[in-house]
Amino acid sequence: MQRDVARIALSDAADSGFALAGSGAIREHGLTQRPTADVDLFTVMSAQDKFSTAVESIRERLEEAGYEVDVP
Repeated sequence: MQRDVARIALSDAADSGFALAGSGAIREHGLTQRPTADVDLFTVMSAQDKFSTAVESIRERLEEAGYEVDVP
């Protein structure tokens, strides 16, 4: 599930500077097999003006794909 969520989110936010981070990124690079229950995405401060719009767009795409999204 995390890979699907990450794929959707990163595809949708490709022009907003988001990248996979946290244990999901470490796992994808083959450095650990540790399971994760979330998807961590980060972006650079220079993309700050796009942040809210990108988060809302990602939320919409994930909900369209059938996921329940909680944005704190």
